[in-house]
This record gives sequence, structure tokens and C-alpha cells, in this order.
Amino acid sequence: MKLFRKILKWVGISFGTLIGLFLCVIFILSLCRPIIFSKYEKNSTAICDIQGLNQNYTPQGVCYNKDKKVYLFCGYMNNKTNSKIFVVNDEGELIKEVNLLKEDKSLYKGHAGGIASLNDDVYLSNASKIFHLKLSDILECENKGEISFDGSFSVNSRASYCYINDNYLFVGEYSDRSVSSYKTDSSHHFKDDKTNYAICSLYKVDQSKEYHIDYSSPEMVLSLPDYVQGICQIDDNTICLSRSHGINFSSLDFYDLSKANKVGEFDTQDVYFLGKNCLNESVRVPPMSEDIDFVDSKILINFESGCKKYRLVNIWKSEKLMAYTV
Repeated sequence: MKLFRKILKWVGISFGTLIGLFLCVIFILSLCRPIIFSKYEKNSTAICDIQGLNQNYTPQGVCYNKDKKVYLFCGYMNNKTNSKIFVVNDEGELIKEVNLLKEDKSLYKGHAGGIASLNDDVYLSNASKIFHLKLSDILECENKGEISFDGSFSVNSRASYCYINDNYLFVGEYSDRSVSSYKTDSSHHFKDDKTNYAICSLYKVDQSKEYHIDYSSPEMVLSLPDYVQGICQIDDNTICLSRSHGINFSSLDFYDLSKANKVGEFDTQDVYFLGKNCLNESVRVPPMSEDIDFVDSKILINFESGCKKYRLVNIWKSEKLMAYTV
């Protein structure tokens, strides 16, 4: 009996020591955040709370509409209810949340990976499609009400995320060769200094076309590396990618399009390879960065690390929409 008590005491002390060491490591790592993410921390400011973190909601897309001066967040629900859009004003106040329906009025439970808005158009990307809504309809919808997509069109990628400026709607895909559900079609694989496994297509903004996008064929196709969660265009030649994979460090990667090599054709258009030869800079960012947008010299960055699904496994969880100044 004495031996048994000694063993229990030793196990208890050992377990307590391990817990103490673990908590010390967590505390030290949390203090190291300004060092580990030094450039990001120096150049970033918080805009507003990422919405829905206390619900069973996982954040994905984000964009800003300059006309109405609102931020739009979208994402999916872990309890298999409607995916959502949250609307936040310039003061960071939540205006409303709306629940999404398909065109046939059935529940839309899709991943809702990306969102983009120009004028009164709102585009949501998922499952090789772009779904369309009018911003005016979203703003007129009652808080926590339901709203149906008014149409959609197919695109040539998995449509994991999207971004729009005055010229193009960018629609791209996430790839991860280690997970079968994130593998891409072999026709999307292009080789230069290495092999890229994902694409992003640029569709022309055209006010005379349905949904104000000429989606009949892209104007250009980009070959992208793995783990891309969002994209935006900084200037004529600079493309920024938001890249993240699990709870590993994320990054903002800046590429010079003028140096990108043409590596083939896809969907009748030239394919330009984003690789080492045109990578200008990679900025380390806290884990689980998602969709991005570019507004007034700032990159808006959404994160999913602060949601219920992932917060317990993240030392550096992010609960704010951040603006990174370029």
C-alpha cells in the first residue's frame, strides 16, 4: 500500500510538473508574438471584431464595399445550419447578420470561402461557382433573416476564394496534396522552378454582362502554390497571396507579375507562374489567415483561429479583422 501511494505521489508530481512546464511554454510563446511576427505587428492595425466567434461559425471570406462603407464577412456553420454573411459599418459596429439560402430557397450550407463586392454586386465563392447577391438586398434584409442567391455561374477552379477590383474578378482555389479532398485536377498543375497545383482565373468586370462579369472565359490565369486562402492586387504588377495551413504560421506573399514566367495555356488563356523568381517578399503572419481584400493601401486579413472550432489549439489566435499597410 505504501509503495502504491508513493507511485501515485510520483505520478501526481510528474503530471503537475509537465502541466506547469506546458503552461510556461505557452506563456513564453505568447510573449514572443511581437518578435515572431515583428513586421506584421509593426504594420498592422485592428479594424473591428471578427464576427460570429461565439457561435458555431467558422470565418472565411471578407471584403469592403466603398460605396456603402461596410465590411462583409462570410463563413460556414459547424452545426450544418445556414452559412452566414455579417455586415459591419465603418465604426466597427455589427449592422446585421443574414442567413443564406440557395436559389430554390433551400438552406445554403456551403463553405462560403470567399466574398467580394463592387457597387451593388456581391459575389460569394464555393464549389466551382460564384453565387450572386445584391448588396442593397442584404442591407434591406431584416437582422438574422434569410436571403436567397439571385443567380450563379460556374468557373474553372474550385472557387475557394475571390477578390474584385475595378477591372477583374479573381477566383482561385486552395490546394493541399496531403489531403485528398483538397487535391486539384491535374490540368491545373504547372511547372517552372517547381510544380504549382492550383490556379486563379481573372474574369473581366463588364457592366453590360450578366452579374456584371464576363465569365465566358478568363482574361488571364495564374498558377499558384499550395495553401492559398485569399488573393488581392496591390498595383499593376503586385499580387498578394494569403497562405495558411493548419496551425502553422501564415504568410502574406508578394509577387511581381512582370517577372512571372508564362508556362502554358489553360481555358484558352496564358498561364503565369507565381514562383521564386517573382516572389518579392514573404511576411510571417499568425496562424489561420483566410480571405483578404485591398482597400486604401491596406490589406484586410480575416482569420479563423479565434472561432470555437479552432481556438483551443491556437496559441496566437486572432479575433480582430486586421489591416496590413503596404
